[in-house]
Amino acid sequence: MGEKLQPGDIWKHSGMGMLYVTDEPCSHGYLTCYWRMSGKAGLRTTMDPYRTEHLTLVQRLGEQGPDGEWRLKPR
Repeated sequence: MGEKLQPGDIWKHSGMGMLYVTDEPCSHGYLTCYWRMSGKAGLRTTMDPYRTEHLTLVQRLGEQGPDGEWRLKPR
């Protein structure tokens, strides 16, 4: 198994654009994400963190804490 989606990640999809993973609350083990297509942000979606096929990790802005949970890095 490869990488999985984590809060703070930025992923690229060749046809859909960039996917930004947030730390906003979401249910059932999914993550809240936003697509950025053609320079326009906005399409909110929820994603299964293990569904990364056709996605390429661009940047990881989160970190894993001592408790094992992922969160955005402090600025």
